Formats: sequence, structure tokens, C-alpha cells
Amino acid sequence: MHNIKDGHKPMNGLSKILYNNSNLKSLKLISTKLGVERIKLLFGALSKNDVVESLSLQCSQIGVEEGEEIAKFLCINTILISLDVSYNNLEAEGGNMLLAALCENDSLKDLNLEMNRLGSEVGKTVAELLCKNTTLTSLNISKNDLASGGIALADALCKNTSLLSLNMNSNRLGLEEGKKLAEALQKNTTLVFLDISNNRFGSEGLYMLENCKNTKLTLYSGFIKSHL
Repeated sequence: MHNIKDGHKPMNGLSKILYNNSNLKSLKLISTKLGVERIKLLFGALSKNDVVESLSLQCSQIGVEEGEEIAKFLCINTILISLDVSYNNLEAEGGNMLLAALCENDSLKDLNLEMNRLGSEVGKTVAELLCKNTTLTSLNISKNDLASGGIALADALCKNTSLLSLNMNSNRLGLEEGKKLAEALQKNTTLVFLDISNNRFGSEGLYMLENCKNTKLTLYSGFIKSHL
């Protein structure tokens, strides 16, 4: 694993490592302040690397333009299994591009989009992804203010048969979103872990969620963690 925390490390040197190293499977670029040009260099090198399976770009000030470059890479890459872009600033535009790219990607299994200011409209794009993608098994979309966008996502869970773990905590999901999620969980037999903590379901919404019929699911609501 290669781990870089210093934002001033030269990207050209890392590019050479990616071109020449046949053993590097995991790469962490944490708090690196990458910028568009460095992102282009990074993914240009990764596009010629057939070894790296896990990439973390956590806290790297990734915005819409950088998100577009990541999306382009995901459309052509067949090696990457895990991608962490948490605690960045993709917002709705960048998030939509990245998620849309995954509709064409059949290798990524684990995606972390925690805290990217995605907003409610991205819920529909997540729903489209879950309806089309059959590879993704773990999705963290917590702390993104999905709110009403959670309804479309819940509807998609009725159809998805590959996702095993979903983190939706801290998304301002209310009673209506809770009802839709409860309905989806009665139909979905694949999901085994769901984090819905720190939302706004109220006692009625939580009761419905905690009493749905999926016996394989471990539900974390912030108050209890139980097998339903």
C-alpha cells in the first residue's frame, strides 16, 4: 500500500511509480489538494496500470471538475474494486457524473461518497445506478442531505439484487422516506446491512423500519443495532 498525506508531493514521481510498479494494489492519497491537473496525471497513470484495486482520495478538495475526470476513468477502467472519495466537494454535478459512469462500470464493488454535499437530486442518480449496476456491493452515501431524494433510492432497492451494505446516515430522511424504505426492505432480500442513523423518521418511521420482514438484514438506527 502506498500512502501519501503531504499535498506537496510531486505527482510526476507518483505517476512513474504507477507506470512501473507491478505490486502496488492499494493507493491512499489523503488530504493531498490534488486539483484538476494532478487528477489528470493520476488517472492517466492509473489507466495504464492493471494492478491498483483500491484508491482513496479522502479529504483531497475534489470538486466538480475533478469529479468529471474520475467519471471518465471509471467508464474505461476494469481493475479498480474500491474507491473512497469521502469528505470532498463533488456537489450534485460532480456526484451525478461519477454515479452515471458507474452504470457502465462492472468492476467497482465498494464506493464511499460520504459528505460530498450531493443534495436531494442525486437520489435519482443513485436510484438509476442501483437499477442498472449489478457489481456494486457496498455504498456509503451518508451525510449528503439526500432528504426527498431518498424516496427514489428506496424504490430502486426493490429492484436491486447486488448491494449488500448501504450507509444512509445523516441525510435528513423523514417519515415518507422511512415508509418507502420499509416497503423496499420487505421486497429486497439481498441487503444485509443498513445504517439509517441520525435521520428524521420519527417514532412511526423507525417502528416500520425496525419491524420489516427481511430477517437477514442488520439495521443500525442509532438507538439499536438488530437483526430484523
